[in-house]
Amino acid sequence: MLIRTIGTLTLAVGLFLPVGAQRARPAPRAIFVALNGDDAGPGTTDRPYRTIQHATDTAKPRDSVTIRAGDYKEEVRLTTSGSYFGRAIVIQAEAGAKVSLTSLDTAGQDHLTIRGLTVSGSKYVGITVSGSFRVRLENCRTENTPASGILVDKSNDVIVSHCDVTKACVRGGEESISIKRSVQVTLEDSEVHDTFHEGIDVKEGSKEVIVRRNRVHHVERQGLYADAWDADTGNIRFESNIVHDCMVGLVACTESGGLLHDVTFVGNVVYDCKGPGMMVAKWGGADSTHRIRNVAYLNNTVVNCSGPSKSGGIWAGGMLMENDQAEGVTVVNNVLSGNGYAQLRVANGLPPKGVVAKGNLIDGPGENITEGNLVQKVRFVNAAAKDFRLAPGSPGIDAGLTVVGIGETDAAGKPRVQGRRIDIGAFER
Repeated sequence: MLIRTIGTLTLAVGLFLPVGAQRARPAPRAIFVALNGDDAGPGTTDRPYRTIQHATDTAKPRDSVTIRAGDYKEEVRLTTSGSYFGRAIVIQAEAGAKVSLTSLDTAGQDHLTIRGLTVSGSKYVGITVSGSFRVRLENCRTENTPASGILVDKSNDVIVSHCDVTKACVRGGEESISIKRSVQVTLEDSEVHDTFHEGIDVKEGSKEVIVRRNRVHHVERQGLYADAWDADTGNIRFESNIVHDCMVGLVACTESGGLLHDVTFVGNVVYDCKGPGMMVAKWGGADSTHRIRNVAYLNNTVVNCSGPSKSGGIWAGGMLMENDQAEGVTVVNNVLSGNGYAQLRVANGLPPKGVVAKGNLIDGPGENITEGNLVQKVRFVNAAAKDFRLAPGSPGIDAGLTVVGIGETDAAGKPRVQGRRIDIGAFER
């Protein structure tokens, strides 16, 4: 500030500078980690840090932590956050490098992008997004985890994409990918395979969740699962996923007194499961309520879901409804073909209230619901090769019903309604 005196009047004249010049942001720092590094060094490209933990501890908003190839055997717990307006902290493997560590937990930190890491041999969960806001988890892999490979818990605005989870839940904890008590989560373009327990579970108070374009296979229990457990859980959409070689394909349930509501399974392909391809279940304690409201199964394709069971094969089939506390169940435009015992049925004594089951293409024997549905041979392009698109001349072409919630694209990403009307099943011809 410049002080000037004119006669007996003293004026203070401020030297005004542009805002950017007054409060210039520090340049983002590129931090590097390598097995031959030193945490006492500067963490630069030529003098990297030795540990991921130390590198992430020093990171500030807009900084990046790039990790060079190697097995770091670290249990990393993040301690710093990024910030709004594109100032996330990026934690990433160096391009083309395989980086492995024991576990990683966001531990309440926000505005993070984590990409390209492999987590193996953790003591419990592989990658945990816990109590965090605006986290992006990309191109990561987990393997050999006692509990979940990826767990999103008490978090908001999370995207998990292009991740691979295998050999999870080897000691029985949680599910392979668990999303619980979280809001605004998207899980997309990922693969869950060769695991124990469930594949992907959205549960226990989670809301506004989208699970799309994932592949879930060779899973011990359910492939895709929505379970309210003991909390209000809803606004969940499972779309354009491929599920096969699981115990059950797509399941809605409330196991312990909560309320599951507004769940849509749309455009999924389910095949070769041991039990039912799709299900409204009533699992859990006999002393608990199992409330479900407004769950829809739209334009899914379910093929060859059957297999032996203790009940002589009854617990099988294309679509099984066995929850008399469920209300507002919609089963429309699904292809149900070659499934064991029955294609579309309600378990004796356990019918949901207000079932709408129509416009489905049913191809197979059993105690099927046939009124309002089309009972004819499906005609796939090549079922033996697992190509379940409708072949020319299939009765499912241009035969679907227009209902809310179908979406704009099919399981292959093609626009819905290629002809006069929507096709039945996951694919448009």
